[in-house]
Amino acid sequence: MILAETEFPYPGSYAVHNGQRGRILQHIGTDRALLSIAGHHLRVPLSELADPTDDDVREKALTGGLGNADTERALWIARHLRHSNETTLSQLSHAMDEADKDGEVSRCYDRGHLGGILRKLDWTSVRRVISGHSTFVYVRTAMQVAA
Repeated sequence: MILAETEFPYPGSYAVHNGQRGRILQHIGTDRALLSIAGHHLRVPLSELADPTDDDVREKALTGGLGNADTERALWIARHLRHSNETTLSQLSHAMDEADKDGEVSRCYDRGHLGGILRKLDWTSVRRVISGHSTFVYVRTAMQVAA
C-alpha cells in the first residue's frame, strides 16, 4: 500500500479525471495509467488527467458533490487551515462560528458535517491522547517532499 503521496503524475499521486479525484496506482505503457476512483479501477490516458494541486482543478474537484454553501465553507476552511497541519473539530467549529458572526461564511450545522468537508479536503482523523483524554484530531494528508 502506498502511504505517502508522490509527485503528479507518478504512481501514488492523486489526479483528477472527469471532475473526480482518484489515485494513480501504476502506469500502463508510456501513455496510460491505472486510476482508482471510489473503489473502481480505470485505465485512462495520462493526457486526460489533471493535477489536483492546480488551483483551478482543485476548485472544480472540490465543488463536485458539494452544494454552493458547502463549497463556500470548504474554500473558507482551506484558506483558514492553509498554514496548519492539524486541528480539532472544536477549534475549527469555534473559528467558523466567529467567521459566521463576521459574515464571512455560514457555519456548519454540526461537527459531523464539518468533518465531512474536512475529509473532502483530504484531511484524516487520528485519535490522540491529550492531557489523559482521548480525542480526534484532523491532520493534513502526508505528502512526499523532495529534499
